[in-house]
Order: sequence, then structure tokens, then C-alpha cells
Amino acid sequence: MSRPADDIVPMGMTERRAMALRLRGQRMTFREIASAMGVNTARARQLVVAAEQATRQSAPGARPWFEGLSIATARALRSVGVQSKAQAAELVRDQVACRRDIPNFGEKRLAEVLQWLSEPHTHLRDATGGAERDET
Repeated sequence: MSRPADDIVPMGMTERRAMALRLRGQRMTFREIASAMGVNTARARQLVVAAEQATRQSAPGARPWFEGLSIATARALRSVGVQSKAQAAELVRDQVACRRDIPNFGEKRLAEVLQWLSEPHTHLRDATGGAERDET
């Protein structure tokens, strides 16, 4: 048994998340989505948010800003609110303060970030068909 083409679930998204996103796209409230899916309102909101995130991550050319960093280093930066490579550069400008103020961020993590910031290897594909361009 095959599904109709518009019912295909994108990679990384469960059928429940896809359903929640589809219902939200029909301008239903979280309370209405919860009722339709048999879950509570908080769970309906979680499903919609997770589906939106999976949709963003599966978009062509979508790569996280922290690509190239170890998971632990990226997590340490994100824990203090860093959301871009530029913010990371600004934060590590004062090396003593960042080692003191960021949990689990010592000499090795600082060296990793400084190396990552100095490398021009991060490329993004442009929307016109795959030509690469520098992120910086």
C-alpha cells in the first residue's frame, strides 16, 4: 500500500509531528490540535515546534552555524546564548572572561573556537544550483 505524494513525511519528522504541523498550517490553535490528536496542549505545542525545527533543518543548504565545532564546544557556546559565528567571535575576544564565564569552557575549547574562526573552510551552497561561496 503506497501513500499519496502529499502525505510523504520528510526525513527526521515523525508522522505525528507532520500531522501536528499540517493542522497548524490549517490555522488551528494548539488546543484544537491537541483535541484532534488526543494529546494535551503542551504536547501539541511540542510536536509543532519539533516539526518546524525538522523542516528548517531539512531545507536545502541548511547547516548549523556551529558546523565544524565539537558537540561539547557548540553546546557550551549555546548554553550562554551564542546563536551565530559572529557572536562566538565576539565572545571569545576576551579570552580570560570567556574561560571564566562559560561553563565547561577551558583552554582546549578556546583553542578549538579560535582555530574554527580562523579557518575559511565553511561553505554554503547558494540557491542557484550548487556553486559554493564562503560564509564569511
